[in-house]
Amino acid sequence: MVGHVRGLFAGRVHASLGHNPLGGIAVIVLLTLVAATTYTGIVGGEGGHEDIANILLAMIALHVVAVVVMSFLTRDNLIGAMITGRKKTTHFPDAQDAAPPARLAVPLAVLVVAGSAYAATRIDPQAFVPGAQAEAGEGGENGESGEGGEGGEADED
Repeated sequence: MVGHVRGLFAGRVHASLGHNPLGGIAVIVLLTLVAATTYTGIVGGEGGHEDIANILLAMIALHVVAVVVMSFLTRDNLIGAMITGRKKTTHFPDAQDAAPPARLAVPLAVLVVAGSAYAATRIDPQAFVPGAQAEAGEGGENGESGEGGEGGEADED
């Protein structure tokens, strides 16, 4: 890891077939921040939730910028690889293609999303009802409770 960072500052950039050391750490940090944002959203830690969500957004921006920079430095289409999951092996002639995803990957992903949605509605039955938070008095910044005024009626100006 330290050698990778020193190499970057010394101008020695090498393409890698998978994530480079910093990219691997970034993925772990991003997943941890997503989990922390979800957890604080569920348990209601508003101040901490907003702070963690903002750190997550900053890390996403940093990750995308780093991917673009590394794409230019290594002359490797990392953005395309992020989107398609495929990467040219020009720099790695002995590399073999990865095994395709298991047939259960998509059904398992659907099951996880459905289970998560179910869990969210068990914790908060109004979780997916549009405007439910505004009606319950949960407002945005400055204590506002949605776009309408008192009683849920919109002001006519």
